[in-house]
Parts: sequence; C-alpha cells; structure tokens
Amino acid sequence: MSVPRSVRRCCRREPSDAGGRSAASTKATFGPTVRCVSAGQRSERGTWAGLGLGPGLLYGGLATGTLGQIQWGERGLELSPGAAVVIGLVLFAGVGAAVLSLTRRNRQFEESDGDRLESETEAETDPPAVLTGDAIEGTQVALRRDDGDWQWRVLRREALAESPTRASTQSTATDRIERTRDAIDTAGLREVTDAAVRVYRDEDGIWRWTLVRADGSRVATAAEGYDDRESAEAAVSLVKDCGPEADVVDIEAAAITIATHHDRWQWQLVDDERRPLATGADEYERRADAVAAADTFVDRISDARVLDIDAFGVELYETGAVVSGSESKSESDEESEAEPGEEEEDGTWAWRLVDENSDIIADAPTTFETRPAAEDAATAALAALEDAAVTDAGDPAFERYPDPNIDSTGGADAGSDGDGWRWRLVDDAGRTVARAPRTASTADGAERATELIREAAPDAPVLEIDEAAYEVYADPDAAPEDDSVADRTKVDADDDSSSGESDAAEEATAVTDGSGTEPVDEGWRWRLVTTERDVVAEGAASYGDAGTATTALERIREDAREADVLAFETAAFRVYENDGDWRWRLLDEGGTVLADSDGEHDSRNEAIEAMLTLKERAPDADVVEIDAPEFELVAEGDGEGDGDGEDAEGWSWRLIDAAGRRVATAPTTYASRADARAAVDRFREQSNGSIHTVESATFQPSATDDAWRWRLIRPSGETLAVSGSEYATRDELDDRIDDVRETAAAARAYTTGAVTIQLVGSETWRWRLLDREREPILESTTAYPSRAAARDAVDDLEQASTSDVPIFAIDAGAAAVWLEQAADGWRWDLIDRDRTVLATAADAADKSGATAAVDDVQRLAPLAERIDVTEASFDIVERDGGWRWRLLDDDGHPVAIGEEATATKAAAHEAIDDVRSLLEVASVFELEGTAFERYRTDGDADADGDDENPWQWRLVDGNGETLLESTQAYETREATQDAIAALQSHATDGELTVAE
Repeated sequence: MSVPRSVRRCCRREPSDAGGRSAASTKATFGPTVRCVSAGQRSERGTWAGLGLGPGLLYGGLATGTLGQIQWGERGLELSPGAAVVIGLVLFAGVGAAVLSLTRRNRQFEESDGDRLESETEAETDPPAVLTGDAIEGTQVALRRDDGDWQWRVLRREALAESPTRASTQSTATDRIERTRDAIDTAGLREVTDAAVRVYRDEDGIWRWTLVRADGSRVATAAEGYDDRESAEAAVSLVKDCGPEADVVDIEAAAITIATHHDRWQWQLVDDERRPLATGADEYERRADAVAAADTFVDRISDARVLDIDAFGVELYETGAVVSGSESKSESDEESEAEPGEEEEDGTWAWRLVDENSDIIADAPTTFETRPAAEDAATAALAALEDAAVTDAGDPAFERYPDPNIDSTGGADAGSDGDGWRWRLVDDAGRTVARAPRTASTADGAERATELIREAAPDAPVLEIDEAAYEVYADPDAAPEDDSVADRTKVDADDDSSSGESDAAEEATAVTDGSGTEPVDEGWRWRLVTTERDVVAEGAASYGDAGTATTALERIREDAREADVLAFETAAFRVYENDGDWRWRLLDEGGTVLADSDGEHDSRNEAIEAMLTLKERAPDADVVEIDAPEFELVAEGDGEGDGDGEDAEGWSWRLIDAAGRRVATAPTTYASRADARAAVDRFREQSNGSIHTVESATFQPSATDDAWRWRLIRPSGETLAVSGSEYATRDELDDRIDDVRETAAAARAYTTGAVTIQLVGSETWRWRLLDREREPILESTTAYPSRAAARDAVDDLEQASTSDVPIFAIDAGAAAVWLEQAADGWRWDLIDRDRTVLATAADAADKSGATAAVDDVQRLAPLAERIDVTEASFDIVERDGGWRWRLLDDDGHPVAIGEEATATKAAAHEAIDDVRSLLEVASVFELEGTAFERYRTDGDADADGDDENPWQWRLVDGNGETLLESTQAYETREATQDAIAALQSHATDGELTVAE
C-alpha cells in the first residue's frame, strides 16, 4: 500500500534472529533505523557491469579465431582490413551494451532502494508511545549525515490533543484531520465555567440544542428539531425556566391529562410514555367542564362498538312518536290500536342509511314500535335492493311485481301455492292510476295482462249502469285462455252448476220440452249485472248475433216479471208444447229429471197417454201442464236420500218460458232453498234494467261509501283493471279515466322485485326506495347535481353486499367508535346518538393501526388516572433497553430527552435531580462557528478561578461536535492559552504519521 509523502509510517519491530532482542527491549524514544544507499554507488555498479562486456566480447573473438589476422609487424600492430572492421564492431557493441546496462541497473536500484527503505522502516521501527497513545510525553534521537560526517540530536515529543471519536477507515480519519486543521485556523476562544446549553444549526439547516456539562459531556438534547432560531430559543427558555422546578409525572399504564391550551381547558388520554392516544373534541372555558367530558369518555369508550363502514351502514334510532298502523308498514304497526293521526308514547324506532363519514344519506319515513321490527324492515329492504329496478319519476309505466302474500287464485290469505304476480299502471306524476284486479300465477301472465290493457284502454268507452243492466256480449268461448285474465270473480261464476245433470241431458238430446233450452245458434249471450258487477242472472243459451240476443232478452224480461215461482213438493209429470209438438218429463220434488219422453207427439192427449205408461212408477206424481213462464227452484247435487232435497249440496233457480224452454239461470248456487228464492226475487226486481250491447272493453264507474271507482271490463265480463285510487266526485273520475287512456298508450313496461328505486328530480336529483304498493320505504336526504350522480349513488347501494352492511344502534347514554379515512390516513371518533363527537384519535395511521389504537384506548381508558398538567413536567420512559427521562411542555409535547439510558427507573430519577441542578447554573450561547472551549475539569471554579482544579480545552465546531480535546490538564488559564496557541501555530503544518 502506497503512503502519501506527508505521512510517515511507524511499525513495531519484530524480534531479532541474531541477538534475540525484542521490540520491548528497545527504547521507545529512538526513531527508526534506516539504511541508505547513495546514488553514486548505484551508478558505479552499472558502469562496471557494462565495461566488463567489452573484454568479454574481445576474448570471444580471439577464441574463435576471428582476430587471427592480427599481427605485430615492424611498425607495431598490423591489422588486416577485415580484422579492423570486426574489432570496431565489437567495441561499438560493447559500449552500447554498457550504456544499456547502466541505465537499467540505475532504474532498478532506485525502485528497490525505496521499497527496501519502506520495508526496513516497517519491519524494524517501533512507533513511539506518544504516537500510539501509550504516553503523553517522550523523547527521540535523530541521526543524520552531514558532508560525510554523522550527527545526532535528542527531541522531546508531547501529545497536545486527540480526537474524541474514532473513524472506521484511514481515509475517513484523514478527511477529519484535514477538517480539523481548517477549523483550528479560524477557531475562536470561549471559557465555560459551568454547564451550558448550546444552540446551533445542523448541516440540514435544522435548529437544535444540547445541554452539556462543563467537561463537554452531553446531558440532554432537544426532543425535535426546529425550523427557525426563535422556536429553538423558545424551547431552551422553557427548559431553563421550568426544568429546575418541574415535577416528575410517573404514569404506570395510562392517564387522563387535564391541561390548559390558549386559556382553554382540554383533556387527553396518554399512555405510560405520555404519547397521546385520544383527545377531547372540544376545548372548555372551565376546568370542570373538561373533567366532565373526560369522565364521559371513560364511561362510554369501553363498551362502544367499533364501526367500520365501507360504503354505507344502517342505523336504528329511537324517535319520539309513531303514526298509527294504517300508515306504518310493519307488522307491529298493523296491530296497533292507535287512531289515525294519534301519537303514541316515546320509544318508537326508525332506521336510516349513513355513509362512511357518518353522514345521513337516506331516511325511512315509517316508524316501528320495537327495534327488532325496524331491523327486520331494514334487512328486508337491503335484501331486495339486489333485484330492484331503477325507474325515473315522470315516465308512465306498467310495473309488474311479485306478491308473495296472494296466490294466483286471488285469495287474500293464500300464498302457500307460490308467489303470484301483480301489476299497476303509474302516470307521469307517479300516481297509480290502475291496478290488477287479481293476481296472476306467473310473470308472463301479468305481462300478457298489461298488453291487453294497453290495447283495450285507449278506445274503451264509459258504460253507465244504474243499479242493474243487461249486457249482451260475444260468447266468452271465443276469448283467449289466459290465467291472468280469464280467472273469474263473482262476475265469472261457473254457470254449469245451475243446470245440473238434467241440463246436461237436455243439451245432449237437444230437446225442446219444458226444461230444455231455446234452440238457437251459438255466438252471443246475455247477463244481468249490478253496478258492483254482481251477476244476477245469465242467459241459458247463445244467439247468432247481438240483435237476436237483444230481441230474446226483451221477451225474457217480460217472462221474468210475470213468472211465478214453482217449488216442487212431490214428483210431477210435466206436459209442455214446443213449436207445435208435445212432450213430457218426470221430475222429482227437487226438480231433477227422472224420465223423459222419447219422442214428439202431435197432440196433448198423445203425450199424456205415453206419459201414463210410466204413471205406475210415480203414482203420487202430479201432472202439470205448462202454459205460462215459471221460476223453478232446483236442488243441486242431491245425495242418496229419498229425493226430497234435504241432502242437496245447494240450490239454484231457472226461468222456464211458456213453451217449457229454460231461458235464464242462476249464476251460482245457494246454500238453501230460501236463498235461492231470494235470488229469484232480486232478479224479478231488477229485470227492468237497460240493455247494453258490449262489443269491446268498457270503463264502468261505481260509487260506494261516498267515493267513486271504475273498472275496465272485457265483453266476456272479466275485469281487466280497477282504478288505482278512489275519487271524490264523478267529474274527477271522468278526468282520471282520460288520464288512464293516455297513460296506458304511452307507458312502457318493466318487471320489478319487492322494491323499486325511483330517481326524482330536474335541477337536483334524489332517489327513493318504494315497496310493492309504491309506498316510500327509504328517501334520500342528499341532493345530487345530476341524474348521473344520483344513479351512481344508487349503483353503489345495489353493489354493496348485504352481509357487509353493518346494522347498529347507539342508545341514549352510549357511544360508538367511528372509523373514517381522512386525507392523512385513518382516524376514529367517539360519537353519541346525536352525532356529537366526544373524543377523537390523536394521530392518523393506516387502517390496521387505527383499529389497534382503538383497542389500546378501550383497554387503557378504564385504568387511566387523572393528572392535572398546567406546566412542564418530567416523565420517565423505557427506551432501547433502558430508562430515559423526558421534559414535556404543558401540552404534553416532549421538549428535552436525556442523553444516556439508565439501567433502572431509580437511576433515571437521580438523573433528573442532576439535570435540575445543571439547569439552574447553565449558560446559553449559540454556536456560530468553530471555537476552543476552556473549562475546568469539574466545572465548579469560583469567580476568580483560584481553586486547585486544573484546566482543559476542547475544539467544538458549529454543530456542537467536539473535534479535538486536550490530552493534558493545565494549572492555569495562561498555560491552557499557551497550549492552544502552540497548537494553532504548528498543527496546520504538522506531519501526518500513521502509527500501526
């Protein structure tokens, strides 16, 4: 390894092989022994080596005979021309070889002598003890040669200063030496008689300070750096003013600190290292208010639920009153006995949606008597969101939706057969203007029903019915079969039961006796209905066209008014005429056909004679001749009894004209003969109703309970739709029918689930969640600037998983911990039911860190003792395997920290006592550059400096780092000053020696 010329290397000598003397036996004061070879000697060696080449070449030439032609003649040495040339060449070569050899040898000697000198110096020289730090002073004998004579002198060596720190490499140490040399040139001088606080600016431009003893050992440092000098000086002033009297606050686990800040009181929860964990959300004018707020925090934090709201959550909250069950959709409200508009006692519940910032984004208008009922409603609404259709208010539409509470037969209490489907027609104002009259069994059935409404409603006329009216309509057998529109209500009762087995026999034989039907072509039928669509009577046959049916109906109305009611007491033979032919039939007392003529007879007597052949089978049977219309009461489904009608399943009636034809029948069966007789009387009373030919669907108004409604009726009598609401006047109803026509023609159709999301707005937009009946379940409280923004909010609702949506409640006197992502990270707040923030996180962290911080707060808060912090105080913390003290300001922020860790807490307390005494006498100065500091070894000199403690010095740079410190102590200030002056005089030019 090469060594700079300015560096002299000294190595310890290895033991000698000859004399056995070790390095220890050699006096450390002598310098290294160096063997030197002069340049003249090296030149001499090369010259002789070169000159020896010439004779060698000459001798070789003689030996080989080359010079054989050299002779001594009369005139001396005689040479032949060839010999002369050879000798010349030989001599020239010898001279050249000598020159080359001398040059090469000289170069080799120069290199080898330098290496050997260094090698001998390293191998044979012991570094002086002064250089290695083993001694402060020493001597050295220097031997030198002057003009061929040798002379020596004895030198005195003295260590003036040394570096307080070490470097890991020689190059680093060399750099520090150069830096120190530069600092010595410009260093000033100051005297430090006591502890001092050094204020300085580091290489990064940050202001710091340190507390040092007079001997330069650090006692404390600033807990943090400062951006400006004023802040650093303010911190030093606090340390100087408060440190000597500051109390020690020793926290075992945690503490609640009550402190003033800008003349206001605030509380904090701190851990055993005085690190803030939670802070009161407010500041208070009175200390008592801050204490009360801290007590509230401690009471509520332990049991507070931690709420991590990802997108939104459901809050159940207690309200002051509830509307009666007619307006509430919960089961509990439906069972309530409260009158409309009456407010119940406190304790009702509602629910609302809140976002991740705890802001309310939607509120449910319905209230519930119990919290579980509100939770069930919220859970059901959230579950239905996944299938909810999104619509726009103002667009007319057919809405198809499932109705699990009503089966496909229209029974209100059914539902075990599966879910049914219903529909409604909504106009551009959001009003339901039409509804399905019954439930369809499938969604396709509901869809076909809405298509029929769309086709029929725009051109449907209004048909007035005053109490009762006859409707002449096309045979319903021509109507398409559809379970959604062909299901019958009271209008569509099956009329087959009115004719029984006898009717089947009559139609099968197509006879025209007294109990037969009128033989006409099928196609048109009639019925008598009331304004409530109760069917009073139905025609027994079909007619070829509407006119024929109307003509027949005029005759039937006359027959109904004149006909008597015939109740069979016993079996009877009936003789009747039909188109000039006579027939007979045997009926029992229930009207059931027992026997029938097997042909037609030309006269009445022939019919009677044929009948008498069977008279023996019913000897008590009367013979009845039909010559006028009659109502017959007929027992249906007679059992195995004696035929008296006692075991009948029901009763019906039929109208027989004078020719014995059945022209009208009951629309249904009745429980008793009396009920059937009452139905006949009703028919007779209303038989004068007007006659209407119904060729298409019609709107039929009706008034009940001081309100008007309408129905849309197909010619077959099926109810296609009913009005969506009731109307106060007939005039309003007519207006609404016009709206229905227009709405049905323009409406689009879509299928919804149990709920529908509707977007409402123009300049600003909101959304609301509607149930099957379009009653609001949830209404947004946030206004959005555009439809797209509202739709995005709805999409967020639909995409949120129901299982990830927390449902929570904050009771009175309780609180919840709300996790929230802020700009600087995750924070938490402790909030009560009114969203009042009771406490907040002291610092931001990542999500896992914030959750862990909440766990620490809930664990430590019950253990915290209350501490009044009105000024700076000391505390003791465990750091780096030891204990350190800190000085904190009145806000609990660390200002100073001990430089060294102690093994025990008691030792840290002793260190605090020491720093208190140092702060009382410590001076404060700013480091503005490198300076020599002169001080006494224990720093307690009196004012005159006349005590016996020696003086020392150190060189400190502008960052407070000690570059050099004296190795000796001096008795007087003057001696110390002289030592510093000597160092400044010679250190910058001093030789750098590497001692290994």
